[in-house]
Amino acid sequence: MALGRKLKAISDEKEGKFSIIRIIDKQIGSPRPKFSFKTIKFLTKKLSKAVDEKSMEDVHTTFLQLWDAIHADHIRSDTVFHPSELMDACSRKLYYDISGTKPTNPDAVIIGPQLQRIFDQGSWIHIYIQATLYKAGILIGMEVPVVNEDLLIDGRADALIEIPGIGRVVVEIKSINEYGFGRLTTRAKTEHVYQASIYAKELGISHILFLYWNKNTCGLKEFLEPVNESAHSDAVEIITDTKDSVSSKELPDRACISKTCERSLTCIYHTICWSK
Repeated sequence: MALGRKLKAISDEKEGKFSIIRIIDKQIGSPRPKFSFKTIKFLTKKLSKAVDEKSMEDVHTTFLQLWDAIHADHIRSDTVFHPSELMDACSRKLYYDISGTKPTNPDAVIIGPQLQRIFDQGSWIHIYIQATLYKAGILIGMEVPVVNEDLLIDGRADALIEIPGIGRVVVEIKSINEYGFGRLTTRAKTEHVYQASIYAKELGISHILFLYWNKNTCGLKEFLEPVNESAHSDAVEIITDTKDSVSSKELPDRACISKTCERSLTCIYHTICWSK
């Protein structure tokens, strides 16, 4: 948000002017609920009761509550390897993560309302595509757990479908802006292939279908790619090296060469990292 708009928003708030944007931003910035089957069970019963009583107002409000509960944030473990973070990962950050080191700069990255809306939009696009694949009768699985306890890998593949002649395929759904969408011509982005190859390899699947959604036009592009075997091998090597470092308590080199580079300043371990 530009400084002028920020100052205007502050001024309007002081003057008591009504602003639906301010209300939305405040709501988005409020603490987000964590995923709970207990909450979902309670709201499912509440929705069923509203349907029995034919109360459309209660049906709508309970449905919104149930929607939020089903798509609430899952508790993300910090002592496992997430495939989305392994490519170009900082060895020292991985060391701190896996060793359970307490972050010294937990607020290094501030997610404001606008950035959170971007993340939420991506989640809604995932749900829309998953629901469409389900209605088309080709969805085998969604948010499929990818877990390897020996390698401490923990992640989720967006969807699974079956393609004649190939078999089961991992579907990776990516939302992207107009500029990035235009640059996609013959294949998926390298970092996306890397991440999805780990998912597919761990699931014993040979191919990945990347589906890109243009956030500006709602256009779609698809790329069917074989698993990148070297990506999985590279990930295993990174994981093994990190586990060995944690076991020997040998702190690996950091990725940053400057204390003031953006990557360093936005790291949750900034202070402890540069104290070594």
